[in-house]
Amino acid sequence: MTSRATTISIVLAATTLGTAYALADLWMVGAVISSLGLALAWRRHKTGTAAAWVMVVVVSGGAVVGAWLGLDPYLLLLGLIAALSAWDLDAFSRQVRDTGAVMPELEGRHLRRLLIVDGIGLLLAGLALTVQLRLSFGLAVAAAIVALVGLSRAVGFFRRDSHR
Repeated sequence: MTSRATTISIVLAATTLGTAYALADLWMVGAVISSLGLALAWRRHKTGTAAAWVMVVVVSGGAVVGAWLGLDPYLLLLGLIAALSAWDLDAFSRQVRDTGAVMPELEGRHLRRLLIVDGIGLLLAGLALTVQLRLSFGLAVAAAIVALVGLSRAVGFFRRDSHR
């Protein structure tokens, strides 16, 4: 289950970033990024291992350059989130494999949490890309403090829930 989700995340990360470059008439860059992602996904499928961190580095660097070039920010965002998910799932599957135990309920719970985090991340980042607000400095600091407190509470909630 986790292996399939990792492979899907790698392919999604590579193809969305490659598509963003291709839509800006940078076909060669898009083809190289997509090919790298497909090669990593193939490796994952055949050997059960993937250097998902390579995808994170390539997609992060590609997204930074793509933002600088003015590429579609929504495709860049989707690629980044998919690459981070692939990295997380790859690390999780290695940890489970190292224990030698088969834990489908743990995998399912991890996938559900990751989907929730990905969904919230997409929603908030998409909202940030869409809505423009003018805030005073004081209001921006207050919003940042509220966000940090909310984030710490959410992390605490997930930690408590994972020990059950």
